[in-house]
Order: sequence, then C-alpha cells, then structure tokens
Amino acid sequence: KNKKIRKSKEAKEKMKEINEDKVNKQIKDEEKRERIQQAEMASKSWRDIKGKEVEQKQQEKITKEKEEKRLKAKDDSEKLLSSELAFKAWADKKEQLLKESLKQKLLKERQLHDGKINLQKSRETESASAYLSWKMNKDRKIKETGKLFTYND
Repeated sequence: KNKKIRKSKEAKEKMKEINEDKVNKQIKDEEKRERIQQAEMASKSWRDIKGKEVEQKQQEKITKEKEEKRLKAKDDSEKLLSSELAFKAWADKKEQLLKESLKQKLLKERQLHDGKINLQKSRETESASAYLSWKMNKDRKIKETGKLFTYND
C-alpha cells in the first residue's frame, strides 16, 4: 500500500513537474514571441526611419538637380543674351562701317564725276578757245589776203 501511495505521490509530483515544465516552456515561448515581435517592430520602425531618410535624401538630390538645371539654364540664357548683344553690337558696327564706306565711295564717285565734268568743261572751253583763236586768225588772214582759203589752213 505504501508503495502504491508513494508511486502515486511520485506520479503526482512528476505530473506537477511536467505541468510546470510545460507552463515554463509556454512562458519562455511567449517571451520569445514577444521579443521577436518587438525586434520586428523595431526593425520596421528602423526601416521606416531609414526609408524616410532615403526618401528625404532623394528629394534633396532632386531639388539640388532642379536648382542646378535652373542655374545652368539661367547662365545659358545670360550667355545667349550676351552673345546676342555682342552680335548685335558687331552687326551695328559692321553696318555703320558699310554705311561709312558707301558714303566714301559715293563721295569719291561724285568727286570723280565732278572732275570729269570739270575736265569736259575745260576741254570744251579749250576747244572753244582754240576754235575762236582759229576763227579770228582765219578772219584776219581773209582780211589781209582777201582770199577765203589758204594752203596753210
């Protein structure tokens, strides 16, 4: 009988130990699950923070690129404007030089034309003078000789 009671007590103690082990294992598993869950949440929040940092860096990079493009476009337009202004100044100067050259050419042509006219007038004057001189000599000879023609004409 004592053996049975002792066996029954041992069995009860064993069952109690098994139950305690099961409970302890369940507690450990629950603690493990909680730690895993906390680690996942920490990892997720870390990923969220990192994701936000990466997104912020990308936004900053995009903003910087846009600003660089805007500055480059502004610089290019200023260069274009200055080159357009320089070209306009060059074209204006060239036009002015051409006008001046044309004026000089027209003035020379005018002077040349006036010179030709003056030369022609002087030739006409010389010719008229020579003719008058010849005519006067001829008239004088006719008066002196009384002849209309002479061999020396």
